[in-house]
Amino acid sequence: MPEKGETGEVYNVWGGRGYSIQDIVKACSELTLIPETMEQNQMLLHPIDNPILIGNYNNLQKDTGWKPACPIENSLEKIHTY
Repeated sequence: MPEKGETGEVYNVWGGRGYSIQDIVKACSELTLIPETMEQNQMLLHPIDNPILIGNYNNLQKDTGWKPACPIENSLEKIHTY
């Protein structure tokens, strides 16, 4: 049995804010001091692609009390220094 939450329930762990790939690349570039370069291949884009996905952590908060407390920049910095 889980300590908190429901067995079999799906929980999104998300900060409630959307980030573009460009946002993530820029933040990583600033951390690593590697200049950012991005190219988008229009041939790989599809009309049904979702331009923005933002998760909802309401179920996780309701069942466990969890809420986002760490900005994504802090998470990226931890990943980089690991």
